[in-house]
Amino acid sequence: MKTLVIILVLVTSALAALFFTLDTPTEEKAPSYAPKQKLLYSKIDDNFDLVRRISKEGDISEAKNFKRDSLRLINEIKRKSLFSEKFVQDYTRLHFIINDTAHAIHEHDDVLYMHLLKTKDRMENFEKKLKSIGLGELNKNWRITQKLFHQFHRKPSDEKYKKYLQHLDMTKTIITELYLDDDQEEYLFSYLDEHHNAFHALYEVYNDVGFYRINELKPLIYGLKEQMEFNRAQYDIKS
Repeated sequence: MKTLVIILVLVTSALAALFFTLDTPTEEKAPSYAPKQKLLYSKIDDNFDLVRRISKEGDISEAKNFKRDSLRLINEIKRKSLFSEKFVQDYTRLHFIINDTAHAIHEHDDVLYMHLLKTKDRMENFEKKLKSIGLGELNKNWRITQKLFHQFHRKPSDEKYKKYLQHLDMTKTIITELYLDDDQEEYLFSYLDEHHNAFHALYEVYNDVGFYRINELKPLIYGLKEQMEFNRAQYDIKS
């Protein structure tokens, strides 16, 4: 009798286990392409991060990596038909502009990065000394000079460069007419010369590449990122 009870218990347990196994729905797995797609997007984003370092900061230490990675990514995108033809064309154009920019920086002895860095590092102290003089005309003229520098950095043109030179000369003239002590005047002129060196180095590089091509960088990046976001949203819906 005990043996029969044990057998019934075992059979009942087995049937219950089988019932729950059949009844419990299995979780649907996300499409296998999703992780690979996210990895590709991450690589493209990393590649885009180098655009500013090269074109705006003059840092070409990663130029070879940008060239290598962008070519690999473009070929992968083309091979797998992951984006539109326009995306491939725009990415290819971006690649050549940045590659030519890095080449131009190298041809000009790779001084752009150091000039921009020195100008940035010394700017706060320079402007403090300038404000301590307390001359409104001097401060106003310097603000215009600095504004033209930033405008050229974002969207270069010959007109901005010429206006910058005019206001830089005016700033130096005003300082000369103040008859400051030699150390103070020497410090101010030293910074202004460094500022001009940075601007001139930037002008030479951008002029070699072509102002119109440098001005394409921002809309190219925005357009590429916009299409990536659209495609991300589509894959999120599917997954």
